[in-house]
Amino acid sequence: MARAKTQRVERRTPDLLAEQLAALRELMPQIFTEGRVDADKLRETLGDFLDERPERYSFTWAG
Repeated sequence: MARAKTQRVERRTPDLLAEQLAALRELMPQIFTEGRVDADKLRETLGDFLDERPERYSFTWAG
């Protein structure tokens, strides 16, 4: 009977934020200033695609 091989699993959790920032840096390098995302440049880059409406859902407590 053949033994099934076990798969090795990466012990470290991937740094998703670093991966996402690297992808952003590749797609939109102009939004970065000193290695950080510049919110004003991001807003300028996205233009009309940025949703700046007030939040539609909220939790309020009357009492």
